[in-house]
Amino acid sequence: MAAVTPTQATTLTQDPVASDLIEQFPLPLSIAALFPFIKVDGASLRIASVTAQPPAVTLDGGATTADQTAAPVVNPFQMGYIYTRYALTFQAMDGFAYPNKQDSTQSKLAARRLLYGFFREFAGGTVVNPAYPGITGLWGFLSAHASQKQAAGTPGTFSISEFLDAYHLIKTNNGKPTVIMSTTAAKVKYLKALAAAGLDEKTTKISWLDPSRGRVTADVTAVAGTPWVINDAMADDDRIFFIVMGLGDSGTWSRGVTGIIPAGLRGHNGSMFVRRKLEGVSDVSAVGPPLVTDLYSEELISYSWPVGVAIGSPGAVSAYHGF
Repeated sequence: MAAVTPTQATTLTQDPVASDLIEQFPLPLSIAALFPFIKVDGASLRIASVTAQPPAVTLDGGATTADQTAAPVVNPFQMGYIYTRYALTFQAMDGFAYPNKQDSTQSKLAARRLLYGFFREFAGGTVVNPAYPGITGLWGFLSAHASQKQAAGTPGTFSISEFLDAYHLIKTNNGKPTVIMSTTAAKVKYLKALAAAGLDEKTTKISWLDPSRGRVTADVTAVAGTPWVINDAMADDDRIFFIVMGLGDSGTWSRGVTGIIPAGLRGHNGSMFVRRKLEGVSDVSAVGPPLVTDLYSEELISYSWPVGVAIGSPGAVSAYHGF
């Protein structure tokens, strides 16, 4: 009597499916775990600033001094609007809801796309027209503050010395950035330059999410104790940013970088993302009355994110580029 073959045996089994819809090559975004957000009233956050201040003088007898009143300049940081959507047919939702709900799997990917969009704009961006809302990007911001950028002396060549010069362009937080941000490829160039110079990689410990163990403390690349985080949503592999994170408060001199969202924002399930749903049809097979539609009536679901970036001081950001 012939035995049941493995192929035949598979007809008696039920193959489970992994939960969710898995992105095959997700972009590393460790920057997201350390990025702060604050809520603001209105459509922008205005930050008043002044130029570099001179030291006060010592009065000598009856000598007079020049007036040193600080003249403020107001810098408005506006919010942009990041948007994505997807469509679900009624047939898919009703007939294929187990074990993974169609809406739930698509919504998680929509949230991921919003993060990709934000951190792409955060790293790049252009100088925003004050008359039109948009996200202030670091590179666009630094175009108006050239002294905070260190270009590679030899284009295409990474220099440890130039990298350290860029690190020490930070002025706030007593000259110490709280994060270094780049793409994975840019960090690899740094590590290769270290190895070529006979230097060892330094690390520091930060909180990290491990797929099997959950929240753990892990080592990441660091410079003088400043952790290096990855933003692979960036479009450029020849830029490294040094950033002081957090706007600070009136009790400190250190005004850094923060995300801003509307104070009245009510995101989906406690998130910062707004969900809206519109029922419609996916196709119209005839034009003019009466409209004849196909069988695939659907729900159109959008996710949006009103969000911006505020930079408390130009001295909170610097960059090494062109390597």
